[in-house]
Amino acid sequence: MSIYEKIANKGKAESEKIRNEAEKEAFALEHKIVSSAEKEAAAIIAKAEDFMQNAIAQKQALSALEKRQSTSALKNKVIDDIFGAVYEHFKNLDGSELLAFVAQQIKAEKIYGSETMRVAKHDYDKYRLALSSHEEGVKITLDLLNKKLGSGFTLSLENIPSGEDDGFLLIGDSYDLNFSVKPLLSKMRKDREKELFAQLFDESEE
Repeated sequence: MSIYEKIANKGKAESEKIRNEAEKEAFALEHKIVSSAEKEAAAIIAKAEDFMQNAIAQKQALSALEKRQSTSALKNKVIDDIFGAVYEHFKNLDGSELLAFVAQQIKAEKIYGSETMRVAKHDYDKYRLALSSHEEGVKITLDLLNKKLGSGFTLSLENIPSGEDDGFLLIGDSYDLNFSVKPLLSKMRKDREKELFAQLFDESEE
């Protein structure tokens, strides 16, 4: 073997050694990169799963809250509808029913008996026809109402608007009494709402 062949063979061996070492390093680097990528991917997946679980838990909590809020809103709407219907009933009272209602409200109060009544302009004829046998005038005696209330009552109806949407006012020398329907129903609702909820809804289902 010539010197040139020996040099060539040595170079080939060195080259082979370098190539093998490079392949080993490349394999190790590839394994490291893949391992790192797998760890990173696992962390991303774990983070995504945590986020998803948290999102589900939040959604479930929100759904439960929304359900309670929706249920509460629906129940309150039912109560609103009930008192809305009651309000419409009171607003539409006339004739003997209106006479009975007015007498009942007045009997619950202590008055002198000589007060003057005022009602909304659009209700004047309705009250006049229900509470008095007199024709329209500046001030008329409420003879039908006074009779129903008993002796000592000389209430009259004045043709001056009360400024209220419904009900009536009693104007006295030293005080005025407001018998508007809305405040009456507001008090009734406050007094009866808990009872109505218990009667209408099965709270044990909550």
